[in-house]
Amino acid sequence: MLKKSINTILNKADTFWRIPQNQTTEMFLPFFRIGVVFIALVDILSMYKDIRLLFSANETFIPRDFLFLYSEYFDYLNGLYNYLDINNLSGIYYKYILIIYIAALVFVLAGLFTRFSVLIALVAQLIIYRSFAEVGYGYDQFATISLFYCLIFPTNRKYSIDSILFKQKQLSDFNYARVIQIHLCIVYFFAGIAKALDIEWWNGISLWRSFSSIYDNNFKLPPFFFLIFGIGTVLLETLYPLLVSIKKTRYITVIMCIIMHLGIAFILKLYSFAFILILWNMLAWFSISKEYKTQVVNEF
Repeated sequence: MLKKSINTILNKADTFWRIPQNQTTEMFLPFFRIGVVFIALVDILSMYKDIRLLFSANETFIPRDFLFLYSEYFDYLNGLYNYLDINNLSGIYYKYILIIYIAALVFVLAGLFTRFSVLIALVAQLIIYRSFAEVGYGYDQFATISLFYCLIFPTNRKYSIDSILFKQKQLSDFNYARVIQIHLCIVYFFAGIAKALDIEWWNGISLWRSFSSIYDNNFKLPPFFFLIFGIGTVLLETLYPLLVSIKKTRYITVIMCIIMHLGIAFILKLYSFAFILILWNMLAWFSISKEYKTQVVNEF
């Protein structure tokens, strides 16, 4: 009896990580790579002219040593920074690390030497964005995680130069989208719990403060707007794992999350953060076969 129960659990676990017959991750892998890199390129290029104020040898509006001192990666990068300072190479380092990062992203976008290029991009992204993490807003963390997934997932199997130049092994039936689904559930749940423990999310003050920091109080919205959307955000994020686990509420929940992030993008101006989470949600739940899409449409 015990052996049968163990086998049943193992079979269910194996099935959980396999692609169902009516689904496919064929589109998930390349579009995850392309989407993540496109957002990363747009983000770094959008602030390329002003990034010296955050990432440079001596032009940062906050002293460089102050930023590095409180970086969680300070211990690992301390030797590098000391070497650069001792040998007067800081100027060259700050000038070319951005070019290396952008070039690596272009290589990943094209799918050329993908895994090696992703590794270079990941290291450069950590060095650049962790240097001014104190003024970040969460995008840098999701960019790091996304590049890491591009590194370990076989994202170069389709729509890439690698797929033309090199002979590719047959893709396994492992459900890569499932990893992102679980990651989203964890992120939303704990973000929701953190908000639920803050009374200002229940009375709308946190949401009001976010608006006022952008628009300098020059907007007129009734108080119940902040109250409703504050409570709605807490409930949506906290209940996300449960709601996406139920077939009938899954897609309306994902759509509501996408709408929420569109609001973050166009109202709070946090474009990169919002769009990378929109990309995660869309590819995690909608990168499926035509047959299954038809089934979803019929349900609605």
